[in-house]
Amino acid sequence: MKNIIATIICCWTVILSAQTNLKVQSGTNVRVTSDVTLILENTSLTNDGTFTANDGEIHITGNGTNNQSSIGGANPTTFHNLVVNKSANDAEINQNVTVQNHITLTNGNLELNNHDLTLNGNYTLNNGHYIQTSGTGSLKREITNGATKTFPVGNHSYTPMMIENDGTADVFSVRSALEVLENGTSGNALTTDVVDRTWFIEEAVVGGSDLTLTATWNASDELTGFDRTNCYLSHYKGSGWNGNTPIGATGSDPYSISRSGVTSLSPFAVGSSGALPIELIDFYAFRADENVKLEWRTAMEINSDIFEIEHSTNGISFQKIGEVQAATFSNSALNYEFLHKNPFDGINYYRLKMRDLDGSFEYSEIRSVDLTNFENLSSPVTIYPNPTSDILNIRFNENIEEGRVELYNELGQKVLETPLNYSSKNTISVSDFPAGIYLINLKIEGRNITNRIMITE
Repeated sequence: MKNIIATIICCWTVILSAQTNLKVQSGTNVRVTSDVTLILENTSLTNDGTFTANDGEIHITGNGTNNQSSIGGANPTTFHNLVVNKSANDAEINQNVTVQNHITLTNGNLELNNHDLTLNGNYTLNNGHYIQTSGTGSLKREITNGATKTFPVGNHSYTPMMIENDGTADVFSVRSALEVLENGTSGNALTTDVVDRTWFIEEAVVGGSDLTLTATWNASDELTGFDRTNCYLSHYKGSGWNGNTPIGATGSDPYSISRSGVTSLSPFAVGSSGALPIELIDFYAFRADENVKLEWRTAMEINSDIFEIEHSTNGISFQKIGEVQAATFSNSALNYEFLHKNPFDGINYYRLKMRDLDGSFEYSEIRSVDLTNFENLSSPVTIYPNPTSDILNIRFNENIEEGRVELYNELGQKVLETPLNYSSKNTISVSDFPAGIYLINLKIEGRNITNRIMITE
């Protein structure tokens, strides 16, 4: 492999043809400034030093393999303008890369592999090319309040995601992946009634989001049974796919659909009638006097039949202890509950068996309640779930008229204070707080009750 060390600070067009590798060695500072155009023809760039293109333009050209048109090295690389114009094959990055001004894909895709591309400016796509996200790497763009930006990503086909931000400014990451998995990031792949793509969306600072997402796909991406006249953008939220009201897609190959009011991020997919039938938002189990109470909530139900409540004393072997009738069809949030009388004096495990009209079913996540030495339990309050990323429920176990709750972060700073009332449903939102360990202090009738809780992303 031939290594070249270069410093380019002039108004030139520099062509490196079939040089195999342009290497910036450790301790070397290369700046491409002014009106310089650096053309890497079948030549990869390895940056082990400092490579900065302040004003210049870098072109990746030729017909070599992806590896012969790659950007790698030990240190992140920043370009001003980046142009990919390959007569055959694609270009790729093997490190985190930033493009400050403009990226142009004239011919050939840019493969991110397992690294991130930060685009601080704009882009131009020609001849059907796009930013390829076949690994864990994402495209990152900052979106300020009131702004809208498109993420020109795809995996085997162009499936961009547009984000309109009506919340706080943030840097968002998007990648498109093949298949829709039952559990968002795991489980079997769905084979019918969905677009065969999942969009993974993240934000740099969790909380404060109010987004409208618009997913775009091609007819060739649709699986058997998918109905684009009656579809929705679905959101996986830990315990199930959370759909919204089905509508008709817009466009004519490619097609698009939007979802507004998005405040938390995770995998997104496009489904239609028959896909993702029960959208379970949350499922809780907590002590209620001498019993255990189960509460759960669904966002949407299609062809749902029965919720079977199953109980276990070891977390392995479950027995049915009751059932609750499901709504069959619903496009709005519904609340359910079940009271388990005479629970086991020890750790009790619970799960929901969510059965459809056609006999198919799936299980919820398992919840547990520890009733060891139940008669000695003296805490007047139950706080759940812990950990949590969304809401925190506070339930009194004795007759208490009122109180206050305070929440402190790891620095000892009070981040929340609010009154409690026994007659009301005490639920506080923690979705806007950064992930970490918090101290919750309950002031109830002259007593202080303190617990640690974990807030997750």
